[in-house]
Amino acid sequence: MPVTRFEVRLRRPLAAGVPFGDVGPYEELKGTLHFAIDPKHAANERIADVAQAPRDHAGRVEFESDGSILLPLDRARGNGRVVLDVVNRGNTVAVPNFNRATRPAFRPGSDPDPPVDPGDGFLMRRGYAVISCGWQIDLPEVPGLLGLRGPEALD
Repeated sequence: MPVTRFEVRLRRPLAAGVPFGDVGPYEELKGTLHFAIDPKHAANERIADVAQAPRDHAGRVEFESDGSILLPLDRARGNGRVVLDVVNRGNTVAVPNFNRATRPAFRPGSDPDPPVDPGDGFLMRRGYAVISCGWQIDLPEVPGLLGLRGPEALD
């Protein structure tokens, strides 16, 4: 599933720029991941109603997802590996679970971009990039949750 672009809407230091061991400081990027898939590819055939979805000029089905990326400010100091955070009901799980950190509680009216709690910094001290990507289309409309927006099937 190819990402065609990442539209960054927020870029800031993680943990106020505090360094994580030899890896150094991290940054947080939040925004929208844009995807385009070939509906005829064998890997996409199981997607419900993909054959009825609108297509772009190249015959691909486009959709988008909320995304968050945590990565070393100096990319060369990272380990070159990614932890893909498969979010739960729009909430990140990798950093809270691996780093023993608190998870933000999103509710209507709450800050959609609270600072990320790095916890004990386990993943960061080891140089991992952490990518969180929304995959559920049926989330409640609460700012801060990472969801997916897909096309409606055509008759």
